[in-house]
Order: sequence, then structure tokens, then C-alpha cells
Amino acid sequence: MSTRIEYERLRTIALGRVTRPHGVRGELKVELYNRSSEVLFDRPKVWLKAGDGAPREVEVTGIRRADRQLLVSFVGIHDRDQADALRGSELLVARSALPQLEDGEYYLADLIGATVLGPEGNLGIVVEIANHPSVDSAIVHCGSGEMRELLLGEPWVKRVDTEQGVIELASLDGFIEA
Repeated sequence: MSTRIEYERLRTIALGRVTRPHGVRGELKVELYNRSSEVLFDRPKVWLKAGDGAPREVEVTGIRRADRQLLVSFVGIHDRDQADALRGSELLVARSALPQLEDGEYYLADLIGATVLGPEGNLGIVVEIANHPSVDSAIVHCGSGEMRELLLGEPWVKRVDTEQGVIELASLDGFIEA
């Protein structure tokens, strides 16, 4: 089952990933997919999903900003070893916790699993989102192990349809080697 379908089935959306433990008391460094997001700051509970395993709900006991990441504490995670076991886990929240979107807007996480179409046909599938200071991008698996990066925004993207799972490009100019 694809990650995209699984998130929709659970009615959750991935906001970030646990990068590593911080200190010796079980605190975790979390990298948000959207660094400016404030959604986690008022969530008493979130879900953690490790690899292909089922998400598990955890209670947040503390959260604070630290440079480009968040430092997060959870009930039941009291030491570095417990925190290290969560390395790489995705942090999920209920879609209902997210702000309502305006017409034409979409959540970057909803692009994972989307088919990328160029002027001459299918180019690949979005497997990851990358956040850069000047532009967000999608990492696209093009087959045969080739990965490319798609700059998200004008003038490169013509249309995004998250319902159909399609990103249509205006040209190949923003579709670069990863």
C-alpha cells in the first residue's frame, strides 16, 4: 500500500520526521516538512509511524523550537535509547487539525505518490518533499533508479490536482537532476 493511500485511510498527514535524540532525557529532534508550521504547538497527541509499521498515538509533554528543528518530548520516552529507537519515524497529525485550504492550495505531503506529467507524458512518481530556503521541491522517482528534483511553483508547475494525484509541468525547465 502506498504511503499516500495509507495517510488518507488514517485521515492523518505527515508533518515531519524524527531526526535523532537530543540529550539524555528522551527529547527528540523533529524536522518539519514545513518549517513555519505551528500545528504541532497545540496538539496534545500525535501519531508516530516507524517504517512500514502501524502508527501509534503518543502524548506530547513538551515542544520548543531549536534553530531549524523542534525539540519534542513524549510520555513514556525517558532516555536516549528510547528516543533513538524512534529515529526516522514520521510525525502525523489528524487532517482535521490543519487549517482549511483555499482554492488552489494544497499540502506538500499530499504530493507524495503523485504522478508527474511533462509536456510529453509521464515522468515519474513523487517519493519525497524537500524544503529549501527559496523553493520547495518534490523528489521524483523516474524509473531505473533515476531520481530528479521538481521545483514546485511558477513557472515550472502548470497544475496540481491532489484529488487525482497529478502534477502537470509547464515545461521541463524546473525538472532537474537530484
